[in-house]
Amino acid sequence: MTIIDRYVLKQFLLSFGICYLSMFGVYVIFDIFSNMDEFVREADSSTRGLLPIIGSFYAPKLLWFFDKSSAFLVLLGSLFTVFSLHRHNELIAIMAAGVSRKRLAAPFIIMAVLTAVLAAASQELVIPKYARELAMTPKDLNVDEGEFMDAVYDRETNVLMRGESVYREKMTIEEPSFQLPRTLDDYGRRLVAEEAVFTPASRGRPAGYLFRSVTEPTELDRKPSLAIQENRILLTPYDNDDHGFQLEPDECFLVSKVDFDLLTADSNWYLYEPTVSLVQDLRNPSLDYNIKVRAHIHTRIVQPFLDILLIFLGLPLFLQRRPDEDEGFGLLLKRFGSFFAFMGLPSIHMPKFLRGSVEDIYTTLISVTLVIGFYYVVQIGCLSVGMLYAKPALGAWLPLMIFTPVAAILFERLKT
Repeated sequence: MTIIDRYVLKQFLLSFGICYLSMFGVYVIFDIFSNMDEFVREADSSTRGLLPIIGSFYAPKLLWFFDKSSAFLVLLGSLFTVFSLHRHNELIAIMAAGVSRKRLAAPFIIMAVLTAVLAAASQELVIPKYARELAMTPKDLNVDEGEFMDAVYDRETNVLMRGESVYREKMTIEEPSFQLPRTLDDYGRRLVAEEAVFTPASRGRPAGYLFRSVTEPTELDRKPSLAIQENRILLTPYDNDDHGFQLEPDECFLVSKVDFDLLTADSNWYLYEPTVSLVQDLRNPSLDYNIKVRAHIHTRIVQPFLDILLIFLGLPLFLQRRPDEDEGFGLLLKRFGSFFAFMGLPSIHMPKFLRGSVEDIYTTLISVTLVIGFYYVVQIGCLSVGMLYAKPALGAWLPLMIFTPVAAILFERLKT
C-alpha cells in the first residue's frame, strides 16, 4: 500500500463516517418526533429515564442501518473523497505522478469489497442476535402489554392458531382459541384456554404449546390423547404415564413445530433471520414460506456482489475525463450541469468539499443520482417480475446479470 493509497483511504473513511452518522441521525430524529408519545409513556411507567430508553431502542438499529445503506454510503464516501481531491488540486498532482485513474480507484474498490463482506457478516452473525429488538416498534416498548396476534396456520397438523394477545417475554398466548382439523376434532373443533405457553423441544419432549385452564374441550383428564397417522399431537392428562411429563387435569399439550417468534413477528420477520435458519425452515413441514421469503433468500446470497458492482457503476462517473472532453452521454450530462448552473442554483451555499466547478459538481451529482436510481429500479423491477411469474431465483439473480456487463463497460472507459 502506497502513501497515496493510505491518504485516499483516510479521506474516504472520514467521508464514509460523516455520511453514515449524518444519515442515521436524520432517520433517528424524524423517528423520535414521530413516536415521542410512546417514549414518554414508557419513561413515565418505568424507572429509566427518557434518554436511556431512546438510546437502547435505537442502538441496535445502527446495525440494521449499516446493512441497508452500506453500498450507497461507499459510493457517497467515494464521491466526496474525489471532490476533496479536486478541491485541493490533488487529483491533478496524482495524475501527473503517473497514477492512472484505474489505479486510483483501487482503494475505493477494496473498501467496497470489505464493506460488502462486513455487511454480510453482520447480517448473518450479529443482526439475528438483536432480531427482537429490531422488530420492535415504539409501541412494543411496554412488555407488560400484550401484542396483537395474527392467525398462524400449522401446515403439518392443519391447526389454525389464534389468540387474544401474545407476550414475548413470557412466551405466552392469552386466551388462545385454536381451531382443530377433522383429524383432531373427536372432542370438538376448538381448543380454548386461559393461556398457552410455548415450550421448546427438550429431553424427548416435543416442541409445542402447553394449555392451562382449558375450557374447551371439557374433561380432558378422562379422554385419551389424539394422534395423526400414529403421531400423537393433542396430549391429555389421561395418558400422563406415556408422555414422560405430567399434565394437570385442566391442562393439555399441543405438539407443533411453529416457533413462538412466528406468532409475534410482523410480515418482515425474515429480514432479521440468518440465511442458514431460513434455508433450514424451508424444510419445516409446519411452515409455508411464501414466494417473497424465497426471493429474499436468493437476494441475501447475491446482495454482496451487487453492493460491489455499485462502486464499479458509480466510480467512472466522477473519475472519468471531464465531460466536455467526452462524448455521447457525458456530453449530455454536461448540458444538464450547465442548465442547473444557468438557473442560478450555484448561489446556494455549498460545503467546502463541494466547492469547485459548479457545472462539474452538478454534472457529477446528476450522474450519481441516475446510477443509484438505475441500481435500485432494476433490482425492484427484477424482483417484481420474479414474484409475478413465480421465479424468485430469476428475480434475485437477474440484476447481477444486467449490472455485470454494464459495470465492465463503464470501468473500461476509466482511462487516463
